[in-house]
Amino acid sequence: MKFANFWLYFTGQKWPASHGAQVARSLALSGAREEALQGFPAVFEHGLPRLQQTLAAGRSVECGLIDSFFVLLVQINDTNVLYRGGLAGAQLVRQEALAFLAAGGSADRDWRQRALASHRKLVAARLSPGGAADLLAASYFIHLLCPESTQTEVR
Repeated sequence: MKFANFWLYFTGQKWPASHGAQVARSLALSGAREEALQGFPAVFEHGLPRLQQTLAAGRSVECGLIDSFFVLLVQINDTNVLYRGGLAGAQLVRQEALAFLAAGGSADRDWRQRALASHRKLVAARLSPGGAADLLAASYFIHLLCPESTQTEVR
């Protein structure tokens, strides 16, 4: 028995929608459920290709994950960010990610400082891109499953 059905049976109330589902519904955006139903296009069209592109350029797995994360921040509507910060918060996240990537991403000599500055700005705004983080984890998982993968651990 699904937990939601269990909840309904014992309480007589529907299981409350997640914050992400509430935001996706109110803003008419897709969320995690739709991403999964579509076969995780953010992973296969954005996260994984950027990870592999960075690795092919000879940079570390850490650099690949950073680049992939910032690409995902640009490409998805992270409902966790939208729940906490609304459209203005989502715009801030996207601007930070675009600026990081425009500066060269992890290929830039000062990428760590740029990434940390973005992190601090998002923390100060109480924005947590958990959806992008989940898709990053999925991108890395798929990368590790690829037989042509040569680097298998974060450095």
